[in-house]
Amino acid sequence: MDLVEFLHNLYLRCFGLIRSPKKEWYRINEEQLTVGQLIFNYVFPLILIVIAASMVGDYINRDAASWTSQFFGVAAVRSFLIFAISLTASIKALDALIKFYVGYPDVNLASKLVFFSFVPIVLSAILCSLIPDLFLARLLPLYGAYLMFYGSQLVPGISSNDRPIFRFASAILILAIYFPVNFVLSAFLGAIK
Repeated sequence: MDLVEFLHNLYLRCFGLIRSPKKEWYRINEEQLTVGQLIFNYVFPLILIVIAASMVGDYINRDAASWTSQFFGVAAVRSFLIFAISLTASIKALDALIKFYVGYPDVNLASKLVFFSFVPIVLSAILCSLIPDLFLARLLPLYGAYLMFYGSQLVPGISSNDRPIFRFASAILILAIYFPVNFVLSAFLGAIK
């Protein structure tokens, strides 16, 4: 697979999740992807795009006299850490939630649900990095919670009485982890000049 085809497939998956999540979740559910494949094919490229957008946005939106290559690196580290910590913590928490409701952990399923539910959060990070005044883009993470709510219905083995609670808890979970991690790291690493 060449780079153009790879990027096209990445775009189709992300656009499919935004445009028609029901169809896309069923496609995702049928795919036998390992955590490594998810990271290589989806997560790593999206995080690289967020890092690049963050660096470019920080360069564009700063006074040219105050820009330094050191700050350029801080923007990249901040973006990487926000997503690496948020994704890892969300996967671990969702895996524990699956274990609680189903009786056994399923890290592959938890990874699929978290990685693909983070697509709107990634889009929000890209847009907000490049255009800080685009306040509506800050609402995109809520769509990520909706994607998690919708995708979590595919988790097998949950009783019909517990399913609504599981779906709601799954949706709230990614926001309850992402927003505090983003706030703390942005405040801490954003203060470095």
